[in-house]
Amino acid sequence: MSNVKTERIVIHAAPADYATFPSIQRDVDGDLYATYRHAPNDLDEGRYSHIDVRSVALLKRSTDNGHSWQQVGDPIVGHMPQSGIQDPSLTILKNGDFLLTYFHWRHQPDHPLARQGAIFEGVWVCKSQDKGLTWSAPVHVPVEPGTQLGISEPAIELSDGRLMLAGYATIAAGGGQASLISFSSDKGESWTTPTIMAHDPSGMLDFQEPALLEVKDGHILCMMRVVDRHLTADDPDEAVRKRGQTAFMYQAHSFDYGQTWGDYERTEMFGHPPNLILLGDGRILCSYGYRRDPFGIRACFSADDGKSWDMENEIVLRTDGGGGDIGYPSSVLLESGYVLTTYYIHTAANPNRHIEGDIWMP
Repeated sequence: MSNVKTERIVIHAAPADYATFPSIQRDVDGDLYATYRHAPNDLDEGRYSHIDVRSVALLKRSTDNGHSWQQVGDPIVGHMPQSGIQDPSLTILKNGDFLLTYFHWRHQPDHPLARQGAIFEGVWVCKSQDKGLTWSAPVHVPVEPGTQLGISEPAIELSDGRLMLAGYATIAAGGGQASLISFSSDKGESWTTPTIMAHDPSGMLDFQEPALLEVKDGHILCMMRVVDRHLTADDPDEAVRKRGQTAFMYQAHSFDYGQTWGDYERTEMFGHPPNLILLGDGRILCSYGYRRDPFGIRACFSADDGKSWDMENEIVLRTDGGGGDIGYPSSVLLESGYVLTTYYIHTAANPNRHIEGDIWMP
């Protein structure tokens, strides 16, 4: 385990705001763009909720490597009147277009498939050709009837020109949640119906919130948050599972641009959800929230294309989180070779959920 020297930056922090789920990218000019979910922080008695019809996506830009941020355009508002935007994620395509992916969920506690008192109402994709000033009408990612698809990570642009988007949904056959993937051959204008990438037919493992990375041409790595129902009352992580949190993350590989996938396997990285980037020296960086004591943000490296992870030198960025409602990191490689890892957090000193980041040398 390694602590690294970091420089702390703030993207959004205000007592009246509930800011969560950041997603960061760098464009060809070196400017940084971060999107995140924003909602009012006006629930009484210290309560918080990820389900709020008022939630929108904000986009901010930094021209000085993350030290200052300015809002770009107007808030991006959900188009379904009873649903707010959830997990907005940003992809900057090679042609300069911005792609924003998100999902809606609606408060409906009496629905048989409700999770946390809500149902998913679909994944949507919109595009900007002026760096986030304006956005196209959202495109729906089609699903099989009855499928509630959610996402937490951006689409990736493959070396063959297609886009790949990973999500998760409850699967009727065998129960439990599965990770799924969808493709676009027209830069996000339309999408294929998602197919299963990882699923446990016994229903004992829920595969959620997958992250994608093209390691080399056609070699795709997927890292997933997993809820493990094999944990028993005697297991020290059982209390974590009962809070709806994850245990150890799982991964899977494809060597044919995501057409087929090998067996999923458990890693020794505890946390969720994952975010994957490729460093200049070929190593893979996986960053993740650490939702057990000491709550915080961590990261790990792989020097062999994801075959193994250097847990002996796990990076510890934060240990001062105020509880489990933290994390969802997103990392970007800066021109200097440093990494900026963004996340949402709350602490004893600042109990409001806000967006911060650490600049550090990997």
